[in-house]
Amino acid sequence: MSSLRVVLLSGADEAKLARLLRHIHEQTYDITICGVLYELPRSPKPIKRRVATIAKNLRDPDYQHYVVERFVHAVRDRVVRAGHQVLRLVHASPRRPERVEHDGYAELSRICESIGAVLHITGDVHSPVATGFVRGLRADLGVVWGTRLLKRELFDIPRFGSVNIHRKKLPEYRGSGPTGLWELLDGQREIGIAVHRVDPALDAGPIFESAVVPIEPSDTLATLDRKVHVAGNDVLVRFLNKFASGELRAKPQQGTAREFRKMRPHHLRRRLRQLSAERRNCTSTRTHSIATLLLRTLFFAPYVVTRNWMRRVRRTFPIVRLHYATGVTFELLVQHLDFLKKHYRIVSLDEAEVLHKYGGIATPTIALTFDDEPAENFNLRAALDELDAGRFRAARDGGVVAADDLWELELILQGCLRG
Repeated sequence: MSSLRVVLLSGADEAKLARLLRHIHEQTYDITICGVLYELPRSPKPIKRRVATIAKNLRDPDYQHYVVERFVHAVRDRVVRAGHQVLRLVHASPRRPERVEHDGYAELSRICESIGAVLHITGDVHSPVATGFVRGLRADLGVVWGTRLLKRELFDIPRFGSVNIHRKKLPEYRGSGPTGLWELLDGQREIGIAVHRVDPALDAGPIFESAVVPIEPSDTLATLDRKVHVAGNDVLVRFLNKFASGELRAKPQQGTAREFRKMRPHHLRRRLRQLSAERRNCTSTRTHSIATLLLRTLFFAPYVVTRNWMRRVRRTFPIVRLHYATGVTFELLVQHLDFLKKHYRIVSLDEAEVLHKYGGIATPTIALTFDDEPAENFNLRAALDELDAGRFRAARDGGVVAADDLWELELILQGCLRG
């Protein structure tokens, strides 16, 4: 039996799409990704139209608050960026500790080449050239992954049509909106994920495969987006394997259908404030007060700056082992990892041992370890997705990484310029 030929239709983040392609290639059987049709982000509205929209909305009190909040956040972001620059100076850290230029299009192109998929980048997926590209692939199945609404003349080209990964429960949550928004506003305890056939009606096609992701008390829209993204990719892989083997049949949607549309930014901001007031935020437990840590930092600052720059010049940075126990919340872990990526090279314990053996470490480096195997713990896998969770594993006794500099980490991770 010949393999199932699949074409991906996408306009989502190119780095995430590249990771999905690699995941499908490694985890599916009898599947050939023959091509990727990628639509570039649309150009912003002309200045005249944007000014007219602002003038029209200024009469809305919600929009007035939205404009003020945007200004405050813009100022805060500049302060935070300045803080990151100071920390890079103190830690002698390069602007990109991972030493990788994050060119998403180049990464997408490399992945496509490595798996034998033809990549076509376009400004309009419905153009004659784009639809001609899809026809020429002679694909059996189309997979819609993060696009605008597609026309039938595109999604019906593959032999079996196309499927979409919908990150909400169907038919109760058809339509768009940030992942988890409507579920949180409705007080739901889980988010649904469905792989369904693409039909002309919005998100109304029969369902092939589905799953749910529990909503934890400390979850935010950001953490739910990460969890549902990873879970959705798992559901897609499971669907492709079953579909290729002929084990799967679509089932009609059952239940009361509701359709949600994208909210205007100022209305969305009001909803987000409502959620923030209603839900419990996660905070870390401090072993020392921020005041103590700051005083200690100021006292040791000249020594620390000199020491770290000498380490960078001499390529003698130690590798700090940072261990996360089972009890750490997903939100806190995500906050830590997002911050650490800006200032440290993050490696696995195996990679740390290789670096220690050969020396020449010119970048502040952290080796992450965990109580659980990331491959077997969904929350860990979701948190580590951008770092390639497969690199990491549970802690073991021994190791070569150092334990000094932990008070500097404590200062960073317990609230100073987090974000």
